[in-house]
Amino acid sequence: MVVGVPILAAGGGTAVLGILHALMQNDVKRVLAYSTIEISAYLCRAWTGAGVRHEWMARRRCAGFDRGPVHVLNHALFKSILFFGAGAVLTATGERNMDRLGGLIHPMRSRVRVPRCVCRYLCAAAA
Repeated sequence: MVVGVPILAAGGGTAVLGILHALMQNDVKRVLAYSTIEISAYLCRAWTGAGVRHEWMARRRCAGFDRGPVHVLNHALFKSILFFGAGAVLTATGERNMDRLGGLIHPMRSRVRVPRCVCRYLCAAAA
């Protein structure tokens, strides 16, 4: 049995469970944390591979090792911006429950840099 197959299965299960947990949460920071768990499991699957037996699979696996650290860096950067945005919303409203966060422009209107914050948050969310 190939060693990579159980790791692939565990990574796939963790990714599915991470997304399912994120879908059930109402807390902004917990949703971001569970999505990070899902991405970590996805990267575990991408870097592991399941036993290289063909030449084209070997090239794909090496490409994953080359491009994986760039994806980790990208994820760390945009996820930190999303956490900072969630902290700005928490500071302005005092609320972490997403069901009660409608109409955010009114409690955050007193802030001078709201347009910059919103633009950066939207760019990070698009990443």
